[in-house]
Amino acid sequence: MKMVSILICIVLALTSLSGEALAQEFYLGIKFGLSAQTSKFEGEDIDYNVDTRTLYGFRLGLGTERAALEVSYHQADHFLEAKTEVEEGLERLKLNFNWTGLNLLVFLPVPVVEPFFSAGYGTYGIRLGDQDKDRSWGWNLGLGAAARLGSSLSIGIEGRYHKVKFTLDERSLDLSDWSGNISLNFHFDFMD
Repeated sequence: MKMVSILICIVLALTSLSGEALAQEFYLGIKFGLSAQTSKFEGEDIDYNVDTRTLYGFRLGLGTERAALEVSYHQADHFLEAKTEVEEGLERLKLNFNWTGLNLLVFLPVPVVEPFFSAGYGTYGIRLGDQDKDRSWGWNLGLGAAARLGSSLSIGIEGRYHKVKFTLDERSLDLSDWSGNISLNFHFDFMD
């Protein structure tokens, strides 16, 4: 039900735009960057080091000059090490982390470089080595900027914060993830 409400709000926001701002374009991009993850099992006194790893993914969107609706995906593998002594099996965790989300991007009217902010909701997946896996819903917030390199190409930079909870080995895992990426985007205009 939450997802339906969010989709309705996004569609209303996009359709409320008027005049020239309704010129639509489709874009497809690839992204590469870094993901910094902090994880904590709720109710347990286990602290893990922050682990920063590379990420890769794609973005697919439909937008106007003021806003865009985007489906985004990224994948990162994290290796967390406990700062303190813990029970066997929890001292070093390999977390395979992926995210598929729906985001609303709102562009600020600045010439040459287009700054934007975004908010989204999506499904997150995690795998604890070969032991356990879980999928959960969570939210994210982002800031970024894009610059056109001609009529059909742009380069973007984006930072995003993800917040989600998982259940692994019957333990609740609270996960925060900061990601930053650079993307190369190909644009296709509907109304030329």
